[in-house]
This record gives sequence, structure tokens and C-alpha cells, in this order.
Amino acid sequence: MASKGVATIAAIAAAALLIGGGIAYTVSQNQAANKAAAAKQVADAEIAAAKKAAAENERALAMPDLPVKVSTRKAMLGSGLVAQIRNFSGAELALAVTASSSATSQFKKFQIVVPAGGAIEIGHSEGWPFTTGDELLITENGYRPMKVRIGG
Repeated sequence: MASKGVATIAAIAAAALLIGGGIAYTVSQNQAANKAAAAKQVADAEIAAAKKAAAENERALAMPDLPVKVSTRKAMLGSGLVAQIRNFSGAELALAVTASSSATSQFKKFQIVVPAGGAIEIGHSEGWPFTTGDELLITENGYRPMKVRIGG
């Protein structure tokens, strides 16, 4: 009789192990499916961002170059260099200019209007003494943005 009871307990234990194992397998399948869905969402978001960036690049490439030239000179009254932005077009340009330094991670934004055929200077007196390696990002509606590295 005792062996019959042991056999019954063994059968119940085996059945419980099979059922429990099935639950664990189902949970791990659900976890895998959730991870796959999350990975797909991330991939879809990255693809959408890449498509948006590509479309913006295409729009920028279709625009004409800014009709300006940037040169530098040594500051006469302060320290550093002065950036000279010359407008070669027949119309005044309202420019957004961002000066930045990779060495200090600082930046400063300027809104300037450069008359047709004229020039504007930015330097120590305007709050940004340029040094070699600084960058200028110049933008104006309707034109391709221009990036210039000072001294290079």
C-alpha cells in the first residue's frame, strides 16, 4: 500500500512540475515578446528620426549658399580675434550667428543685420573674443546654413 501512495505522490509531483514548467515557459515567452516589441519601437523611432534628418539635409542642400564670407583680424582694443562677416548680396541679410568654443563648451548667439554689400564685425567688444578653433554657425531663412572654423 505504501508503494501505491508513493507512486501517487510521485505522479502528482511530476504533474505539478510539468504544469509549473509550462507556466514558466509561457512567462518567458511573454517576456521575450515584450522585449521584441520594445526593440521594434526603438528601431522604428530611430528610423523615423533618420528619415527626418535626411529630409532636412535634402532641403538644406536644395537651398542656395549664404552670400557671405567670413574672415578674421586681430582685435585692436581687446583680446583675441574679430570675425568679419561680409554680405556679397544686393539685399540686407538678417543673420542668426552662434559662436561656440569646443575648448570651453561655451556659446553665444547673435542676431545681426548685414547691409547689402556691407560687413559686420563680432569680437571682444560684442562679448566674444574669438580664438583659433572657435566655430561660427550662420543661418538665414532661405539659405543653406554655413559653418566656419576660425583659423582653420
